[in-house]
Amino acid sequence: MVANAFPFLGLPPAERMTDAQVTALFERGRDALVQVSLDFEGVPPDDLRHFLAGIAAAFRDKAPTSAAGAATIILDGVRSGAWRILVGEDAKMIDARVRANPEAAYDYAQLFAGLAAPPWQ
Repeated sequence: MVANAFPFLGLPPAERMTDAQVTALFERGRDALVQVSLDFEGVPPDDLRHFLAGIAAAFRDKAPTSAAGAATIILDGVRSGAWRILVGEDAKMIDARVRANPEAAYDYAQLFAGLAAPPWQ
């Protein structure tokens, strides 16, 4: 999912992003990153590229739900007429936290306070 988000944003894989592309991507997400205590101010583009590539690889290799498992959940949900389809325990946890505190839906520090790091990190 992480690696597939790059083409959706009109970007190549992290390893092939230009300095301008990787810097712009982090600038666009700066507010959300700072909310979860990640500040990349002054970090060189090569380090940002390496960080993105590492996240994509870790998510691919360690995600709790495989691509095949996610496809099965989605297709089963569509076939059953489900109006919401949550893929993976992480999606269920996020959904429960947002429903319990909708005011914090976009305040990531508050929404995820007290949680351990996800298993793919």
